[in-house]
Amino acid sequence: FANSSECMKIVRLLATKGIGFTRKEIAEKTKVPYGGGLSASLDALEASQMVVRYQPFKQSSRQLRYRLSDLFCMFFIHFMEKGNITDENYWSNNQLRPQNNAWSGFAFERVCYVHTSQIKSALGISGVLTEISPWISKRQKGGVQIDMLINRADNVLNVCEMKFSNKEFVITASYEGELRNKFDILEAEESPSQSMHPVIITTYGLKQNEYSGIIQNVITMDDLFR
Repeated sequence: FANSSECMKIVRLLATKGIGFTRKEIAEKTKVPYGGGLSASLDALEASQMVVRYQPFKQSSRQLRYRLSDLFCMFFIHFMEKGNITDENYWSNNQLRPQNNAWSGFAFERVCYVHTSQIKSALGISGVLTEISPWISKRQKGGVQIDMLINRADNVLNVCEMKFSNKEFVITASYEGELRNKFDILEAEESPSQSMHPVIITTYGLKQNEYSGIIQNVITMDDLFR
């Protein structure tokens, strides 16, 4: 990296937001010059596969976003760089802390994005041209978000939610309502012409109950590592 300090600024910024930032936002927040300096740093980070760029669903190429994809950097920035882990049994003693539960969910989502080819295989669409990206509402306060959209050339849109759980994931009445609200907002804002197929990606599968019928496909952690 020709300018490692600028690259490190960019990586630390991208570690703060799962959906990433636009080039303009990166320049504003890191103070890295918007011209050649930023381009060179982003190119180097992409070439090293530490950062990926993607085009959000139904947005122009000017809205390209950059996301941190290097799993070790994410872990290092969130835990090791803070320098406050001195307990040799830290992980076993803190498994149930809210911060670690939040990290588990964030990390699981990142693992899913590293294994999109396995997700496509589990859905039986390995040979279908796709565009994959997260989605966030541009109108709703609080930023209603969908973890992953798989925009397929066969006129189907897989709407994927990712849920880390230590056992079978359970869809409750409130979560079913939340999902329906997300789907309604997506349809209202984007008017997708494709059929929307809800998918849940979770560690140990989905427990069947009166609310689980909202999901069309279930993908487990085992599928991600086939």
